[in-house]
Amino acid sequence: MTRADKTEALRLLYHYACGYCGTTETQAGGILSRDHFVPLAQGGRDSLGNLVYACETCNRAKGNYDSRGDAPETRLLHPLTDDLTAHVAPGADGLLIAQTPLGQTFIAVLNLNRAALVAARRTD
Repeated sequence: MTRADKTEALRLLYHYACGYCGTTETQAGGILSRDHFVPLAQGGRDSLGNLVYACETCNRAKGNYDSRGDAPETRLLHPLTDDLTAHVAPGADGLLIAQTPLGQTFIAVLNLNRAALVAARRTD
């Protein structure tokens, strides 16, 4: 599978939105990036199962964070294989509220309560 094929598959799989924060291609002004969930530097592979469609802000925030975590509570939730709603809930004020330690890690590592996202959630 070519890089372009993988990107197109990710776009479809993630419904043209960031798997971490939900920012759409329309909101971002173009195609998003491919994040290696387990970074290549940490032994991750360049396969669809290890790729997340991500906006530039989330991709930069995650960086080379070892998604597997050194301790169970520091593991990063995977947008497709973990039930995010069991770990993170929307608050009435637009903030995301951690329901579990994994949810707290997810919100903190990806900075999911950044001002632009909170403002967008308030208008939804």
